[in-house]
Amino acid sequence: MSFNNVSQVIVAGPAINNVSRDQFNVTAREVYFSSLAEPTEYDEFKRVTTGEMYLLEEIHRDGIPDCSCQCCRPRAQRTIYSVELPERKIKCTAIEYKGPEAREVWEEDFRHFTQNRSPNAWQLYGLNRSNVPFLIFHDELVPLGHFYTYSFWGNLFVELLRKKLSCYPWEIWLNTRGTLTKGPEGPAFAVRPAETLDGITIPSSAKMLQDDISFQFFQQFPSTTMDRIIVESAQFHYSGSPLKSLFREGALNIPPENTPETLDGLRFDTVYSPSLGAVARWRDGGALWEMDKQEELVDKTVLDDGLIR
Repeated sequence: MSFNNVSQVIVAGPAINNVSRDQFNVTAREVYFSSLAEPTEYDEFKRVTTGEMYLLEEIHRDGIPDCSCQCCRPRAQRTIYSVELPERKIKCTAIEYKGPEAREVWEEDFRHFTQNRSPNAWQLYGLNRSNVPFLIFHDELVPLGHFYTYSFWGNLFVELLRKKLSCYPWEIWLNTRGTLTKGPEGPAFAVRPAETLDGITIPSSAKMLQDDISFQFFQQFPSTTMDRIIVESAQFHYSGSPLKSLFREGALNIPPENTPETLDGLRFDTVYSPSLGAVARWRDGGALWEMDKQEELVDKTVLDDGLIR
């Protein structure tokens, strides 16, 4: 292109205008092409902003210590909430992380829950990666420690269930479907040990916490399977027996004259029917309260299956 009869003209910029006749505008543009970013493992879950979460109730709070040093300094604090996501019309359970290593603990929990997905465990729904990060889980969940009431059969069920789930009793949570699942630590409570039931599937239904239902469940198995487990479990429940108050604390040998012959009208040397009628009585009569120095009952009989009577 040439410019006739012009002088002292400066041409600059991306547009060139030729106005001697018809005008043409030529504009240069730069177009940048970039490949789409590869999805990350975080993209597999919903992104939930802080403002979306309506905190309904604080369920539990605990500290995460770093015991690698003598001072056992705190790493982070986890607070578990029941939350509502109004725009999505769902209620969930969320864990909030605060503290000097909140991000690291959040990342550790994220790895744990994504790598151990199971119908028997908390299932991750979404995440929040703000300065105060959250993990958000499907369902409203309640820790077992908030409603557990001790009973013999309920205790046996919880002990066997926690072995099935490979967790502590206080890591068991109830969801809205009435199923007990494995989750983070909740309020601690005591459960007395019991022997493992090999080859038997323990239900995860919360109805099993009811004595009559758990008793019916365990009753269906043969005595050769259950007797030993029940006896082993019962040995840890002696403190709940009214007989404990009848003994001197720490006594190894209890003289017969210091022990009662009856309890609520029932004799200790008599076998009773379900209607409390006497079926058989120890033929020699007299007190049966005698213990040797090893704190074992004398006159014991070893049964065929190994139990002691």
